[in-house]
Amino acid sequence: MTKRRVVVTGIGPVTPIGIGKETFWNNLVAGKSGVGPITQFDTEGYTVKIAAEVKDFDYTAFIDKKRRQTYGSCNSFCCCSCKTGY
Repeated sequence: MTKRRVVVTGIGPVTPIGIGKETFWNNLVAGKSGVGPITQFDTEGYTVKIAAEVKDFDYTAFIDKKRRQTYGSCNSFCCCSCKTGY
């Protein structure tokens, strides 16, 4: 098997404290926390009630609606990261 080289040409963070490098970096430097109450599902019956969720994520800026129906959140975040990192 031949080893292939990979070159990273950008950074496109999709995180609980910001989407895109500028927003992410500014919130990171400001000490902002992305941890808060879980909103993605009902936490009744679970002992943990907090998480670091990516909030206010608008996938329509990165993926068309038809494709989004087949993607989960992880794939949507990956597409966003690739497009903002370019």
